[in-house]
Amino acid sequence: MKLLRAGRKTEFDHIWDEIPGELNEADPFGVAKRSEIYGNGGGFERMSNASRFHLSQAEAGRITMPTAITAPELEQFFPGQQEKLHRWIGSNSTLLRFTVAEGGEYHCEPMAPQLRNERVFDWLETNT
Repeated sequence: MKLLRAGRKTEFDHIWDEIPGELNEADPFGVAKRSEIYGNGGGFERMSNASRFHLSQAEAGRITMPTAITAPELEQFFPGQQEKLHRWIGSNSTLLRFTVAEGGEYHCEPMAPQLRNERVFDWLETNT
């Protein structure tokens, strides 16, 4: 992160480009998938963009709109953050829980899109 903070783009991108060679077979896809939302450029651009996003408890406490938060069992990328955000927002938020038993585990409930959509749309119908 020192290279990122120092603005040393070329060096950072060089290291970023070498990371996939150090990972097991499945992980390069995960790194690419998780970072693609922060831009189409190299690692420096993606991580610079990602580092700008931070939600503090004070900011979350200012959310007054009804908010749905999906909370799947076995969340592998952001475990515990759903419950934390729910506590921070308070009564204006609803946790939409998904379980292994119903096939709704993992980030974004990938094996149960119909169930997720049904719950989210039901929530929207009730809360908007």
